[in-house]
Amino acid sequence: MVKNPNYWDREMVKIDRISVTKNDSVDANELFKKDEIDWLGRPMRPWEGYFNVAPEDHFDEDPLGTSWCVFNVQRFPFHHLKLRQAFAYAVNRRKLEKICPAATPAATTPLPLSHTQNYDPSLIEGDPELALRLFEEALKELGISRKDFPIITLIHSGGETKDQVAAFLKMTFQDIFNIPIRTESYEFHTLFNKMIRGEYQLGIILWQSWVNDPVYTLNAFNYRTNKINFPKWEHPAFQKLLEQAQSEADLSKRLTLLKEAEKILMLETPVIPLFYEMNKYVYKKHLRDVLLTDSGNVDFKWASVVRTPMRQ
Repeated sequence: MVKNPNYWDREMVKIDRISVTKNDSVDANELFKKDEIDWLGRPMRPWEGYFNVAPEDHFDEDPLGTSWCVFNVQRFPFHHLKLRQAFAYAVNRRKLEKICPAATPAATTPLPLSHTQNYDPSLIEGDPELALRLFEEALKELGISRKDFPIITLIHSGGETKDQVAAFLKMTFQDIFNIPIRTESYEFHTLFNKMIRGEYQLGIILWQSWVNDPVYTLNAFNYRTNKINFPKWEHPAFQKLLEQAQSEADLSKRLTLLKEAEKILMLETPVIPLFYEMNKYVYKKHLRDVLLTDSGNVDFKWASVVRTPMRQ
């Protein structure tokens, strides 16, 4: 990428050229250690636990997005609330810490950590006994036996960590409910398209809010016709609260409305929040004045490279 001489604010742009290279994680780590690249980690690439970080380099790990396990509520059997709740209570998010080096367990809300008003860490480790009881109640209300329960397919995008998360969920649901689960891995664009079309039962996807406001995530669930409403869920009371919040000028009252909407979303369980993926990155100390936004974007407009001269 090169500096645009026709840009209206070109005098503020100090860097003439930015080179972006495509390497695997091992090579990128070595290049960073050798000072051949200046930035390692997000948003350029996922963070790996073995990445080298020198104490003099700038480092951060703010929460970025929330990994969701999403139900398709328009397809049997996840149209049933108690069944969705059973699967949610089955997950011990604490164990995911061992799998995901750049993550922290999520609470029971789908909202990003910085946006939730209903943070409750009490169920991070799940409740397998309650999960099994809800599952048995759901079977009875659906009028099916365990042996008639359909094979559930869990779809996800590929990658070592993502494969391990899918395998963990598969084992969890199989062990607690004694039902068959299979996993299918796809390239992200294929996974995304399948989920927005509703061509799945259960899917794992990372949600990232592009606006620093809880309403962005809440609006994604407003109408089942929204493309990014992956679970195809909607609720009239939830919709009314969002409509009221949209026209509320009083900030305190608006936040109260959004808090109540979030509570409905949590109770209805269209998604299982798994973990908060951290915005982990490191860059060289000679790179100055990079703008990093709350939504995980990076802007090099005002950046500069200032190398300290070596002493003679």
